[in-house]
Amino acid sequence: MYSNETAFVVYPNPFSTSTTLQIKGPFENGPFELNIYNILGQELKKIKNISSSTITFSTDNLPQGIYTFQLSGKTGAPATGKLLKEQGFKEPSNENRDLYFFTSG
Repeated sequence: MYSNETAFVVYPNPFSTSTTLQIKGPFENGPFELNIYNILGQELKKIKNISSSTITFSTDNLPQGIYTFQLSGKTGAPATGKLLKEQGFKEPSNENRDLYFFTSG
């Protein structure tokens, strides 16, 4: 992994009640902000001032569907990805992981 590149994993994905984003690599551009959008691009959830490398958030108030997220820091391009919420989905502990990369400058 390059020094200016940060990877993060999302697990589980798909999910039913909560999901976790875990940032791996340099964590010098925090604090971060996480935004969740529906398929129409409407912002549904915003989490500000994230200073931890692991973010777990509840999705109980979101209906079943496809969502996008944007993780942004002070510098560099924001990272984006997709989330899938399925009602009644049996979530495995750490088996379904999506890996994303973004460059921070």
